[in-house]
Amino acid sequence: MKLNRIQKIILASIPPDQKKIRNFYLKYRQGGVSTFWLIWYLDDTIFHKNTITGILSHKKESLNYLMEILRIAHRSMPPGIRPRLGDDSKSALSFPDTNSKVLVSLSIRSTAVHNLHISEWCWCDDDEVRATIAADGPDSNITGETTCNGVGNDGYITYEEGKMGLNNFKSIFLPWYLQEEYAVPLNGMVVNRNSDEVALSERVEREYNIKISDEQILFRRIKEKELKTLKPQEFPENDVEAFITSGRRFFDPRKAVVLLNEAREYAQKNPPVEQTEDYVMWEKPEQKNIYVMGADTAEGVDGDYSVLSILNVTKRKQVFRLRIHMGIDAFFRECN
Repeated sequence: MKLNRIQKIILASIPPDQKKIRNFYLKYRQGGVSTFWLIWYLDDTIFHKNTITGILSHKKESLNYLMEILRIAHRSMPPGIRPRLGDDSKSALSFPDTNSKVLVSLSIRSTAVHNLHISEWCWCDDDEVRATIAADGPDSNITGETTCNGVGNDGYITYEEGKMGLNNFKSIFLPWYLQEEYAVPLNGMVVNRNSDEVALSERVEREYNIKISDEQILFRRIKEKELKTLKPQEFPENDVEAFITSGRRFFDPRKAVVLLNEAREYAQKNPPVEQTEDYVMWEKPEQKNIYVMGADTAEGVDGDYSVLSILNVTKRKQVFRLRIHMGIDAFFRECN
């Protein structure tokens, strides 16, 4: 197996002494993430006794594709190393000499597995994903990859919580431009980059130390024309934009992204004057200004957040926000 750039990044991210892997990859179409983990887990299953690996996906066509990758890998092994198969079926590869097995299914909730890979997590049934993970042990290896499918599903929640350190998953974003093959020959064409393309190139070089070629810029332009609003979902360039522009939306997702970028740029230029785990103060109070305060309470201490917001009416901007888990009796005193 010859690793592409993405697969080399995945391999380098796995510490040699890591006993439990919990990685979530938000990525573009056909990057090779699932192929990497299928081969990784196949090796683990073949060469260790009593090992069960589960591969979960969102539709039967994907299961057949994933199973074919496993079969090709098994057939391609040297005869002296390739293990014999047991009673084979369309949904499993069993290895009787080690009493190990690889299962590929839309649901694996009835079997605890040592290794689990979830393909297209955001598109899978939320209940099936949760039940499958709940059936696994605390030391099971769990990896997942997905393209975006809006917000609110289990894949989105798991990825976002991983970014914030609220679960034991490591969230990893893989943009399309890391794939060197995603390029179109110029054939003598001269590419004059617009401001958006220049900004992208500068950000990529700064964050990944990679120079985007003119061939990749041309590929990007073609995909924008072909896919239109689906382009950020299928070939994302940052994880926030990918989630916001995917799925069914009432508001124009392109406008939402513009507003989000403006807000991010404003926040960078106007950092808070004071910040703790619970509150942010963007501006200290001034006697000459008029302020208004509003609060929204949550039910109890384990549910949603209770929030207090202070607005500077004179300047027409938010200047303070308290966001905290707290009972109502304590919260009103905190507001006071």
